[in-house]
Amino acid sequence: MSSNVGKSERWSTQEIHIKFESIPEVDTGSSDIYLLDFDQRAGVGIGVDGLSRFALILPGQENVLAFNAKLTEYDPYTAATFVNSKQTLEGVSILRCHFDRSNIETKRLVAALLSGIIDIQKTFGKSGDAIWQLKTLFENEFKTSLDKERLTGFLGELLVIRASSERNVLVQSWHQSNEGRFDFSAYNRRIEVKANTNLTRKHHFRSSQMKFTSDLEVVFASVHVVYTDWGYSLSDLFQELFNGLSIENVAKIKRLTLDRFNATWQTFENYFLDLNSSLSSILFFPASKIPSPTWTELIDSVEWTAAIDSKDAISFHSSEFLGN
Repeated sequence: MSSNVGKSERWSTQEIHIKFESIPEVDTGSSDIYLLDFDQRAGVGIGVDGLSRFALILPGQENVLAFNAKLTEYDPYTAATFVNSKQTLEGVSILRCHFDRSNIETKRLVAALLSGIIDIQKTFGKSGDAIWQLKTLFENEFKTSLDKERLTGFLGELLVIRASSERNVLVQSWHQSNEGRFDFSAYNRRIEVKANTNLTRKHHFRSSQMKFTSDLEVVFASVHVVYTDWGYSLSDLFQELFNGLSIENVAKIKRLTLDRFNATWQTFENYFLDLNSSLSSILFFPASKIPSPTWTELIDSVEWTAAIDSKDAISFHSSEFLGN
C-alpha cells in the first residue's frame, strides 16, 4: 500500500505560511484563540491568541509535561476558548509561540516546524513527545543547527534508498538507530554506506564492519553528497521518497529523522543538493576490495581511513542482494 503524502495540503508548510499572512493584530491580553483554521475530525487547528502568539491546537496529550521555552509555551492537556465561535473545547493541547512575522526565513521555518508536528500527530498520535524532542529548537528561537557530517551520512543512506528499484525493501532493512553495525541488514546480507562531500573515495572504516563470518555478504556503498546553495531541497527528497513508499515505511523514515536530528523532515527545506550528481556518484564495492590494516586477535577494535579504487566497483542491484 503506497503512501498518499502530498495529496492533502491543508497543513503543509506552504499552506501554514499562507495562513500566517492572514493573522489579525490581536492584543487583548486574553489567552482565548482566534481560529484561522480547524479540522474538527482530527482535532487540529491554528490561530492567534490575545497576546499575539501563534497557537497550534492539537488533541490532548496525557503523560506529557508542560514547558516554557523563551518564546514558546506548551500545555499538553487543557481547554481552549475560540473567539470566533465562543466555543470552549476541553481536552486539547496547545503550543503557543512568538516569532518575528516580518522575518520571512523565520516565518517559513516556524511554518515547516508546525507542519511537521501536525504530521507527527496524524502519523503517530504522539505530538506531545515530538514537541519535547523539538524543545531545543524552541529554546534556540527556531534556529536550526544540524551537524553537517551526521547529516551527510544520513543523506548518503537516503540516496542509496532513492537510487534503488526496491525502495520499500531497503527501508524495511534499514537500521533503527545510529548504533547499528550496518546500515541495511537482511538475511545474511549487509550494506554499509560511506558518504562524504569532498568528491573522493576516501572513507572511514571500523574493524567491527570487517569482522564477519564467511557466510555473510557485505557490500559498501560509496556516495558523494553534493550540496548546493539553491534548488532541490532535502525536504523535496523526503517528499519524493514518501510518494513511493508504503505508509509503514514513510512512518519509519519520519521517526528516524526526528530521533536522529530532533527535527522534522519539513524543516530540512533550507538545505539543498544536486540530486543527479549525488545519485550518479554512488558506487558499490565488495568487502574484499576495501583496503584495511592487519590486526591480531588481541586488538579489540581498529578504525582507519582508506581510499577505494573506483575500478573495483561492482554491478549491484538491491533487489537481488536483499532477496531471500
